[in-house]
Amino acid sequence: MNKSQKHPNAFTIVELLVACVLLIFLVMLLLSVFQHVASSYQQTESRAESFRDGRAALHLMAKELNSLIDASGVQTNTNAVALPRIVVEGSDTNKAFGFLANVSQASQPTTNALSDVAIVGYFVAENTNATPPSKSLFRTLLPSDEAFTRLEATGGDLIESADLDPSMPFTEPVANNVVDFQVKVLDAEYQEIANPNGGTNEAFIEVDLTVIGSRSAQAYFAPSAPAALKERIMATDARNFVLRTRLKNSPN
Repeated sequence: MNKSQKHPNAFTIVELLVACVLLIFLVMLLLSVFQHVASSYQQTESRAESFRDGRAALHLMAKELNSLIDASGVQTNTNAVALPRIVVEGSDTNKAFGFLANVSQASQPTTNALSDVAIVGYFVAENTNATPPSKSLFRTLLPSDEAFTRLEATGGDLIESADLDPSMPFTEPVANNVVDFQVKVLDAEYQEIANPNGGTNEAFIEVDLTVIGSRSAQAYFAPSAPAALKERIMATDARNFVLRTRLKNSPN
């Protein structure tokens, strides 16, 4: 009997090596697909979170704007209606506005609240808690005791530059990864009023908020981010929210 008889059903070394190479290739391909799917999912989740924040911020803003208080009922020698006072800080993407609103004493974060009258303000500033630091839309609340003091001391100036600081008391972010924030006061014909002064022509306020996803924000707000990259992110990942609401006691 020939002991060197061949086994036709066995694999050769070359065949095993080829099989291993193909298996490794398939595993790498599957890993690549998995990583792409995971990255897409995370990107979608980051966008959804930012977009939810943007919608919620404008919803809160609209609710508070609907509770505007007539300043003449709080302080004499003021205008007939309580209108947002627009303060421009730095660039056009960093605007702020504030207004007298009806905020219940129970919801005011102080035990010194004198009434339901409070000053509510919104502004955009750098959020140092993010990495890298990005911009957020902040809401600040001046309780009734501070509101009355402010009105008596300044004759009706609702928001000051010193208020536009995230470290101020009763200030919290309501929307993250903000790349643009515009505030306009419009007349009854929807024309912008360049210098609103509390007259009777102001009929609407229009708020334009633009946000991006948190993953894109890491690249967008990086100190060395090139302009071309920012433009691409704005074109592919930005979401714009617009609020237009009639001011209380405005002309029809």
